[in-house]
Amino acid sequence: MTIILGFLSAAQAVACMALSNSPVKIQREETAIVWDDQKKIEHFIRKVDFKTSAKDLGFLVPVPAKPEIAEADGKAFERLQKEFGGPEPLSAAAPQTRSAGAGANAGTVTVLEEKRVAGLDVAVLEASNAKALADWLSKNGYPSRPAAEKWLESYVKAQFKIVAFKYAGGGPGSDVIASKAVRLSFAAPYPFYPYKEPSDAESPLGRQLRVYLFAPRVAHAYTYNGTSRVEWTAATTFSGEVSNPTLALAGILPPAQIPSGALTVTSFLDGSLKRPDNAELFFERAP
Repeated sequence: MTIILGFLSAAQAVACMALSNSPVKIQREETAIVWDDQKKIEHFIRKVDFKTSAKDLGFLVPVPAKPEIAEADGKAFERLQKEFGGPEPLSAAAPQTRSAGAGANAGTVTVLEEKRVAGLDVAVLEASNAKALADWLSKNGYPSRPAAEKWLESYVKAQFKIVAFKYAGGGPGSDVIASKAVRLSFAAPYPFYPYKEPSDAESPLGRQLRVYLFAPRVAHAYTYNGTSRVEWTAATTFSGEVSNPTLALAGILPPAQIPSGALTVTSFLDGSLKRPDNAELFFERAP
């Protein structure tokens, strides 16, 4: 998952839940994943609407390698929904439980890149352990907390890079922040979605995650926590071939980066109130 942090004060630090009177919740999230199987590159394009009274927000995205970061066209998701969204399911997935990992000792943090994309301040971070990373975040306007530090632990151990974003709120009288779409392109052994949540993450009713996976073959999704593999409970609302990849991915991915060869799309809709215990989301060719 993406962990969300208020950065005006420590009291506003949240991860889909409030620690005080300034709650931040994901209202709607849409993600397009374009998997280049020949180059082993994942293009991860995300757009999310937050509901909050906080003026400014930050969020973190873990990825397995240093990414290329660029703005994408958020309106392209309207076209994806129309063409590949499929019917809305009648029910959400069954609730599940989750827990958190262990702590870490002091260490170092390296800032691999800093830039501004789509009106957001972005920092790509690499850390030797979670405590050092949590300290860096706190000192740079991302108030942390124990659950956030534990959430970071497994990513730091796996040598993931942490992409930290900051952006301004919706203005006076607004409680919904619609972020611009952002693309992260990075090397990966197989397509995945950072699905794991902190232990104190709230599970708001009505939250939705829609994922469009573009890959050479129709996809199957499963969660994996390091020991147990479980089929993802999200509904598959559409699957089929993409007749014109350049048109389908317009605004999502530059033409030069669209994978060569045949392309399919599989659309998933997840309404889970609880996510699997410490599990990430992976995709593979459907049987």
